[in-house]
Amino acid sequence: MAGNGPEILNRLRLDEDLKYIAFIINEEEIKVNKTLMTARCVYFKTMLFGNTNEACKSTICLNSTPKVALKKIVEYIHTGECDVDGFEMEYLLEMLSLAHEYQFNDFLKNLFLKIEIPSFDVDFCNSYLT
Repeated sequence: MAGNGPEILNRLRLDEDLKYIAFIINEEEIKVNKTLMTARCVYFKTMLFGNTNEACKSTICLNSTPKVALKKIVEYIHTGECDVDGFEMEYLLEMLSLAHEYQFNDFLKNLFLKIEIPSFDVDFCNSYLT
């Protein structure tokens, strides 16, 4: 049974019937596997199974969420991988910020292993935070 783990996860990830939730960002639908999302990230467990408005919905609008960052988090949750090679600093900072907001420490650690963060001065930080 242990050898079937990746196969089972792949079936969970790909089975359309098990994709119970869709996030909508700027009119784009991102379908996600609710079980995988909640198993990998406590933020999503609270959102999707807690005492929240979102827990009762099959579609959740996240228009203030950076789309590229959310897609990378979903990719990481579903595959355990996140390719950020060639990403602009703006997108990397959005991913770091969103992962921090979601308290998704596993994803944060993965990002820190893959990206090189230079010393930032105040002007640089302000340019991305404003």
